[in-house]
Amino acid sequence: MGMAVLTAYQKGIPIMAKLPSTRFPFIKLSKALERAEAVFHADKAGRGLNMPVAFSAWGYSDKSSGGFQTVAALKGYGLLDDEGAKDSRMVSLTDDARLYFQTEIEADKNTLKAKFAKAPQLFDHLLDHWDYGTVEDAVARTYLKTVIGLNEQSARSALGIYKDNLSFASLKGDDKGSNDEQEDNADETGHETGSVFESAFPPPGAPKIGEKVQWTSGGVDQFSFPRTVEAVHSDGIHGWFVTVVGEKGSIPMEQVSVVKDTTPAAPNPQQAGTKAENPVEVFMTADKRLRINADVDGPALEKLIALLEKYKEIVSLH
Repeated sequence: MGMAVLTAYQKGIPIMAKLPSTRFPFIKLSKALERAEAVFHADKAGRGLNMPVAFSAWGYSDKSSGGFQTVAALKGYGLLDDEGAKDSRMVSLTDDARLYFQTEIEADKNTLKAKFAKAPQLFDHLLDHWDYGTVEDAVARTYLKTVIGLNEQSARSALGIYKDNLSFASLKGDDKGSNDEQEDNADETGHETGSVFESAFPPPGAPKIGEKVQWTSGGVDQFSFPRTVEAVHSDGIHGWFVTVVGEKGSIPMEQVSVVKDTTPAAPNPQQAGTKAENPVEVFMTADKRLRINADVDGPALEKLIALLEKYKEIVSLH
């Protein structure tokens, strides 16, 4: 909880590491336990309930989408099992869930709450990624959008549920279990030693969010015009990276340079095989918003208007 907050990501993940699923329960753990308790009272014997009966216990009609979402959420937290299909589909509480409602030992309940909170793959990843704590909301949402792949609305929802679960289950670093290697790599102040990065903060001269940059690889500029920095982060192993508006993936920081004058250079007519390009690009984000990069003269303005006319119909459909 007392972790230092970075300007980008609290702790990176190795390149090519498998990312967690983008799916997560649509309700917080405390609400999920209320729904699970309704199943517990409706199925004291633990034989299972037909799906319509479970839906009724939650106040949903037989075909309600909210009922199906609740089943998925409780399964995600490890509270519910299901079997069968269509009209014969049955749901029942897991052994852990039944124990949670049966035990009178508070320590057992707390242990189970921590287990439920870590069950969703995405939340388990975030708990480890942020050392069982939180970072600034803007930093967290940026990570969820640019690395995990959530859209704006899902990132906000996931972060809100994650933070609520963190508090509700009283999760902290001790819940990670023992890690002898991690303890051996820590000095007496508790800071990890022997890491590739002695500092958790970006190096001096690193580009800042909002600045314009050019990406140069193999001595060749990769952008037709400078792009805006969206995030700055490290993966803890390979170095520091930046992500920019309109480009997928991350770029090694050593290949990026800040551009103070963002006026596009005139095309070189002597360069064989090249064609002057008007720097006009329109992108649609995951949350159906348009991002426009443009530095226009008369002909380029016409091109931009034509592009926007095409996107106008597409956006209206969403």
